[in-house]
Amino acid sequence: MKKVLLASMIAGLGAGMTVPAMADSHETYEQYQAAIAERGGSGVSGTAVFVPGDGNQMTVKLEASNANGMSAGLHEGICRYADDGEGAPDLLTFNEDPAFELNAIEDGKSTSTIDLTVEALMGDPHSVAIYDGSSIVGCGNVQ
Repeated sequence: MKKVLLASMIAGLGAGMTVPAMADSHETYEQYQAAIAERGGSGVSGTAVFVPGDGNQMTVKLEASNANGMSAGLHEGICRYADDGEGAPDLLTFNEDPAFELNAIEDGKSTSTIDLTVEALMGDPHSVAIYDGSSIVGCGNVQ
C-alpha cells in the first residue's frame, strides 16, 4: 500500500500537481510561485514564492541572482507582453504600473507582505518583474 501511495504522489508531482504543505498540525496552505527568467542578457534570474497568510495578506519571498539593490513589483498581465503589448488580449496585457511594489533585493533576497488574496492572485494573470532602474531585467509569470 505504501508503494502505491508513494508512486501516486510521484506521478502527481511529475504531472505538475503540488502537495499542500503543513502550516501546523491542523492547517494546510498552498504556495504559488513565479520562475523569474533573465531578460536582455542581464544575468538576473530567480524565484518568487507567494505564501498566503491570515486574512487578505500574502507574503512574497523573492530570491534572485545578480539583482542586489534592484527593485521588484507584482504586475497584472504576463511577461510576454512586458516590452510590447501590441495585439495582446486584454486579460494578458502587462500593466507597466505594478499592482504591488515589492521590497528591494538585498543579498539576493526580498520579503514583502502585501494585501492580496489567493483568489485575486490566481483569478487573473500576474507576473513578477525585477528592475534595474526603469528597465525590466527579469520577469516570471505567477503559477
